[in-house]
Amino acid sequence: MNGRALFTTTCTVMSHLSEMFLKSNNAFSMFLGVQSTAFAAAVGNWQAKKVTYLRSLFLKSISHNTATIEKYLDAVSSGEMSAWTVPFLSFLLITANENGMEDKVQSVLPKSIDKYVEVMFLAKTNIHPHLRRSASAMLSLISHELFSAKVIAGMKRAALRTPEFAVNAFTQAISALSLDLSRYVKDFLDILGPLLASSNPLLHEGVEPCLVVMFGEVSDSSAITELVDGLFKILEGCHGKIAAYQQRVMVIKLIGKLSSGQASSEGIIEHVVGKYQAYLKSEGNETAQIECINTLALWGAKIKVNVGKSTIEQFKQGFIKGGTAHTRIAYLLAANSFFKEDTLSLLELLEDTLLAVVDKTASNNVLSIAEGLAAGALLMKLAGKDLGDSEVMLGKIKEKLLASNVVNVLSSKVLSAIHDDEAIVLVNFIKPLIFLFQAQIGADLTKSLTSTLLDIALTKTYPSTKAAISAVKELLQSNEELSTIVINYLNVNVVNYSKTDDNPYRALKFITFIKDIFSIVATLSTGTKERCVLDVLLMIMSPNLKPESNGLLEYIANVCGIDLYKFGEDHSDKILAMVQENHTSESYNLVSNLSKHCLTLITPFFSLCLDVFERPAIKCITAEDLEIHRTPSGTLWKTSLLDEFEKSVVVDKNIKRESSLYSFEDQKWAMEMEAKLNKQKGMTLTKKQQDDLKARLDVEEGIRTNVDDLKKDFNQKFNIMMSCLDADIVHIMHSIARISSASMEILTYPLTAKHATDLLIKLCLKVFPDSFKDLGFLLGRLSVRLHDPPCQINPDWLGEPLEDAFGRCIEQLKHMLVTGFTLSSASFALAFPFLRYIIQKASMTSEDYEENAVVALDVILAHLKKRASADNLFDGPTFMPMEDLLRMSCETFERKPIGPVGMKLLSVLQEVCSASNGDPGCAIAGDGEVTVLMDYLTSPNDVLRVNILQGLKVLSTALSIIVYESSDVKTLANRLSTAVWMSKFDVVSTVQLAGTALWSDPSCEFKIHPGICDGLLVHVVSPQEHLQLAASLAIANILEELEDSIGDVLEKLMNLYIKKADIPKPILDDMGRILFAAPADKWEERTGIAEALTKIVPFLLNEQLLNLVSLIVPRGLSDNCHLVQAKMRDVGIKVINVHGKLVIDVLLPVFENYLDNTPDSKATDVVKQNVVILMATLAKHLKQDDPKVKPIVCKLMDALSTPSEQVQVAVAECLAPLVPSIKDVAPQLIQRILYQLLESENYGERRGAAHGLAGLVKGLGLLSLKQLEIMPTLIEAITNKKNFKHREGALMAFEQLCTMMGTLFEPYVINVLPHLLVCFGDGNQYVREATEKASKAIMAKLSGHGVKLVLPSLLKALVDDAWRTKAGSVELLGAMAYCNPKQLSSCLPNIVPKLIEVMADSHTKVQRASQAALKQIGSVIRNPEIQAIVHLLLGALSDPSKHTDKCLNALMRTSFVHKIDAPSLALIVPVVTRSFEQRTDTKKAAAQIIGNMLVLTDEKDLKPYLGSIIPGIKSALLDPVPDVRLYSARALGCLVKGIGEIDGLMDWLLVTLISEQSSVDRSGAAQGISEVMIGLGLDRLDKTMEEVLICLEDETLLPHIREGYLMLFIYLPMTMKEEFADYIGPILTPILPVWRLRVSLYVTLLTKQDRELCSSTLTLQ
Repeated sequence: MNGRALFTTTCTVMSHLSEMFLKSNNAFSMFLGVQSTAFAAAVGNWQAKKVTYLRSLFLKSISHNTATIEKYLDAVSSGEMSAWTVPFLSFLLITANENGMEDKVQSVLPKSIDKYVEVMFLAKTNIHPHLRRSASAMLSLISHELFSAKVIAGMKRAALRTPEFAVNAFTQAISALSLDLSRYVKDFLDILGPLLASSNPLLHEGVEPCLVVMFGEVSDSSAITELVDGLFKILEGCHGKIAAYQQRVMVIKLIGKLSSGQASSEGIIEHVVGKYQAYLKSEGNETAQIECINTLALWGAKIKVNVGKSTIEQFKQGFIKGGTAHTRIAYLLAANSFFKEDTLSLLELLEDTLLAVVDKTASNNVLSIAEGLAAGALLMKLAGKDLGDSEVMLGKIKEKLLASNVVNVLSSKVLSAIHDDEAIVLVNFIKPLIFLFQAQIGADLTKSLTSTLLDIALTKTYPSTKAAISAVKELLQSNEELSTIVINYLNVNVVNYSKTDDNPYRALKFITFIKDIFSIVATLSTGTKERCVLDVLLMIMSPNLKPESNGLLEYIANVCGIDLYKFGEDHSDKILAMVQENHTSESYNLVSNLSKHCLTLITPFFSLCLDVFERPAIKCITAEDLEIHRTPSGTLWKTSLLDEFEKSVVVDKNIKRESSLYSFEDQKWAMEMEAKLNKQKGMTLTKKQQDDLKARLDVEEGIRTNVDDLKKDFNQKFNIMMSCLDADIVHIMHSIARISSASMEILTYPLTAKHATDLLIKLCLKVFPDSFKDLGFLLGRLSVRLHDPPCQINPDWLGEPLEDAFGRCIEQLKHMLVTGFTLSSASFALAFPFLRYIIQKASMTSEDYEENAVVALDVILAHLKKRASADNLFDGPTFMPMEDLLRMSCETFERKPIGPVGMKLLSVLQEVCSASNGDPGCAIAGDGEVTVLMDYLTSPNDVLRVNILQGLKVLSTALSIIVYESSDVKTLANRLSTAVWMSKFDVVSTVQLAGTALWSDPSCEFKIHPGICDGLLVHVVSPQEHLQLAASLAIANILEELEDSIGDVLEKLMNLYIKKADIPKPILDDMGRILFAAPADKWEERTGIAEALTKIVPFLLNEQLLNLVSLIVPRGLSDNCHLVQAKMRDVGIKVINVHGKLVIDVLLPVFENYLDNTPDSKATDVVKQNVVILMATLAKHLKQDDPKVKPIVCKLMDALSTPSEQVQVAVAECLAPLVPSIKDVAPQLIQRILYQLLESENYGERRGAAHGLAGLVKGLGLLSLKQLEIMPTLIEAITNKKNFKHREGALMAFEQLCTMMGTLFEPYVINVLPHLLVCFGDGNQYVREATEKASKAIMAKLSGHGVKLVLPSLLKALVDDAWRTKAGSVELLGAMAYCNPKQLSSCLPNIVPKLIEVMADSHTKVQRASQAALKQIGSVIRNPEIQAIVHLLLGALSDPSKHTDKCLNALMRTSFVHKIDAPSLALIVPVVTRSFEQRTDTKKAAAQIIGNMLVLTDEKDLKPYLGSIIPGIKSALLDPVPDVRLYSARALGCLVKGIGEIDGLMDWLLVTLISEQSSVDRSGAAQGISEVMIGLGLDRLDKTMEEVLICLEDETLLPHIREGYLMLFIYLPMTMKEEFADYIGPILTPILPVWRLRVSLYVTLLTKQDRELCSSTLTLQ
């Protein structure tokens, strides 16, 4: 326990003691001893605050009895004393005196003084100083009488007995006195004089402070005179000769200290000066003389009126004959004190003497120069009084003292050798010289002299340092321009300064010097102060001054009154330039320091660094470049080049043909030996090899230079970045996301990998709080290891296998999710690269990818839901990497758009938008986030496009800032308007709806303007078809509003087509060889242009139409790509269809002219054929009797021979409307075509004939098939077994007839079907291919009635004995996959089961046909989630035992996003229904899958499968395993919710509920009823509950029936949750009687369970 605590305890005890205790002397004495000791330990050095506090404690403890103080005083003063009890006695006396007990104090004071003298003065051991000081406090109460009688007497005894211990007590005693000691001077001299003259150093050193204290208490002038005389007598030997000069010096200094006291009369001063003058004559020691002169100067400084003649004479003699040079210098310095202000005029008496001193100054003697400088200083002091008369004097001073050979004394080398006295001389000389004569001495000398002052201030000891600093201060205050010299001096000296082991305190002195300088600068103007601080920023950050300089910048700013925040803001450009120009540690320390104070500088610093980090040149530096950089300049790194040179010295052509004289091995050995000898001599290179070597050296040198420049630049910015990170975390949070992203980027580059690693780890340790520090470090290390940087990784990190560290981090993230903890925004920004790696870069095919990715996405979602608050502004989404989050979610969703990962990615996208919408606590999206969303708005994934548009709608606040009217296609606003407008016309309806909603949002204020058209043209030439279509429609719709822009848009589209169609030719050399191949033809871009032209055709005027047609014919129709040709032909057809009647007279001559005047060639044939089609289309607008029609038809018939499907289809479509004009020749045309169809040797002609036949029949009508005997001819042809061309031609005719006629051809399909079945097994490959095409065309055009006609015959054919018939039927059933969706939905439930049965057929070809048919059905699935696992579904159907489990697992993992179409159901339902017949876990999975997918299934598609699904669910509902029953019941609930009540289901459930078979069955039925009733609605539930309650009121009810009903009350609360609360009251009535009756044990237990569940539900409510 310490003294203070012990004293507090004693006071507490005292406050509780009774009067009886105080009367018990023994007990009180013991207590008093403890308390006294405690007080002495507690009071310490008698500090006022401590004494006051202890007094308050003491008085509080005795407040109940004020007489206790007297008891204390009596007891203490009468008891035995020790050094530990006297302080308490002093305390008691002073306390009693302050509390009005003066009489009592005076009564015990004499006794107390006696005890004090005995203990303190007469002690035979040394007493601790703080005890002496505390004990002496009582002397403040003493009177002169007591002091003289007691204290003086005690001091005399003590001086004789134990002077070595008593002398220190004397000092403390005198310090405590409050008396004037003038009357006791003689007593003190008698007591202390012998001790002062003693040779014992302990005595005279102890006397000195005692006398100094006494001097301050002597006020009488006579006493002072007596004291001075007494001290001089001691010097003269009145108590014995003082042999040691050091002791005499001490006495002299004592006399000098008297000058700071109360001696101020001229008489005393003259007396003292006279004493000094007399003593100087007898003192022979130089040091003592100098000290005597110095103390004489102290007394001389007090002279105000007159300096005596003897003194002047003394100085005159001292200047010339004053002994040594040091003594003379001392006289010169002392003269400064004597001659000042009023006495300065007396210095004129010494002018000649001083000039004489200056005259005899020797330029090669430092001391002589010092004398001259000191004399010159006095002369300038005199000259300063009247500058007008001082020119002669100044000239002499300049001549003698400022000559070049004399100024050398000012150099630092000479300064280091001179004493402090000479240094003071320099100061006294330089200050007036600059102050008075700066203009005369010039700028260079002023700078040199000022630097000399600073050298003295820096290198010398206190007296001279103080003088120099004072001089600098005065000079700066008189002329602020000198501050430049001072600051430059500081900068130069710190650069040249280095800390040495022999002077460890030099840095501290330097810093003290800097502080002194800036204490002077602080007095200057604001502009000068800021300039000075700016100039020394780098200097004070020097590592040479560390660590002593820590806080120096803050100190300087505080002294100068500069706000560092505003300072950094005002001078940010200069500071940035300063940092960039200096690649030194000083600049990095400066960044680190300023970053802590000036937030506005951090962002520019970071931008400066990150711009370098993101430079493309850094990415281009390879590991090989770094190796070259490490190789010394002029040394070849690529030594393989020398090896090649060496090998080329000997070539194979020198080897002679092998013979008996020259064997091959001998020659080879000789060449190798020759090569070795040449190598030893030094290889001689050829001229070409020398050139190659020089070229390679030049290349490597260029690489070195490039790497060196990049490395220096990067290293500097890296160091700046690391320095910035020393700032407070709050100041750098806004940049953490960008820094983290940039660090991960440069982590993969050889030049920067190591730096990026260090940066990441520092960021993690800086940003992550202590609670997550381990996780942060783990994330940092993992981020580095997972990216496999091209640098050495810390070996300590590699101790744990990467897989284990990865797994451990995943587990910590899971734990964080479970516990609800989240990271700060800055910490999340650092964790994001690792989370992104899990989501994007980890293997998407690995088994645990999905689980890990979901965890990572859940972590992201948890952080995105956080919002900033007033208490925590920095923990919201503002500082999260929103742009990177958006890019990651969009990019990954494009790669993996299905499953739980896809769903989570969309959630992330929406949450980012919600967190960036500018609401309170949210961030506000910037250009970067909006740009990312717009970039991915062109994604081919329509679900992503919808979500992006929904996200943009959430960002309406941010969009309203961006959107404005702009015609500049490059602006973000125009891009945004373009993207949103185009989304209104997307090919997907859901995207259209989302885009329309966003465009119509009033907060965004989107407007149509011409700039949108230019933006849309960019998408018109996109290689993605959906963008082309959307952009084309968007342009067409915008032209409805902007009619003035039609011509401009058309011109741009036409020019764009011309530009894109102009494909550069390959570049050939002189020999015709290809040097540079021609670029690939980007024909997709031209299809987009054609699409756009098609859409704008309705808005064109006649002149514009002619321009467009002139582009189409011939340029568009002769395009390199046949698809573009067809598109351009469609543009022409659209022009004719829309404007034909108006432009027929204009266009027909154009077409005829081209056909008539263009020569025949292979290049023009295609164009002519297309022109014919255009003419035919135009002919529809001619009158039927127009003679031009028939020639056009003839040309069309000729064009059918063109081996182009597009041309033939177009011709066929053109023929139909022209047939009415040529009915008279139609039969002949039909016969001609039929002949060509069946007999032509050319496939293209036969195919064209099929198209032509369909076109003619469509024009003539369906009856023509019979009237012109077309069908009999075709039937005959298809049955012709000898000629495959007949069969193939007939099949092609059926295909085109069905395609052209549609449902009109259905009556003939039933007749054609048997022949198709036969042709599927035809021996000719071409016939089989034609059969497949025909069957697809037929099935695609079937109506519902047609399907009903066709399907029975096909299914019947499956049981035919002939395998060929079976196979044909199977292939036709597969072709039914191409029926339209409505028909497909009705037929697939019948087709797929049959195909599955046929898969088990004995004939392998039938099996293969059924598998192919199922694949065809799978190929038309539109649901992307199911499409991704079609191969698993088909495997489960073909080999259930092997593939079912794998298929079910895939379906379980699938998160259904898109609608489940009929083909999907057709493949899934058989797999699932079959699973209900297998083991328990398979049943559970099947039930779960049905529940999951029913949400996105149409009722009409699902109903055909109920017959196979319901039995499986029923069987699973009665399974003994509770989980299987649970999921089966839920599946039933989903079914009922989706399609309504199912016939017979509730009846079966109610019957099973009361069945007697098993409680498991009753439990499953109860569970099923609970889910089904929720699906049917509360009305049905109320009705059923009413019936059940009525039944339960029947007391004769059998136990198993009652149990079944009561089981409902187990599962209904689980299903309904809070909604069940309304039913609790009614059901308690039947439950309670059952409880009382205890009909049976299981009923009783069950009822108790019901009550518990009901009670818990009620509690929830």
